[in-house]
Amino acid sequence: MVSRVIKGWATLFREVGYQMARVPLTKKFLDDTYPEAYLDLNFSNRVASVVDGTDVYLETVRSETGM
Repeated sequence: MVSRVIKGWATLFREVGYQMARVPLTKKFLDDTYPEAYLDLNFSNRVASVVDGTDVYLETVRSETGM
């Protein structure tokens, strides 16, 4: 069931990732999108995240298991 759901949504997740990778992360953007929940927690300094929408495909090489 989980596999079917992931396969169904994978294309959308890829598109969202591509769009997020293109968001201009300026100070104004980060200030404008700062979560209200963070303000409610009264952090002493503002914190932010940099979104990386890049998908990296990895493959395990089974012939070289000694590495």
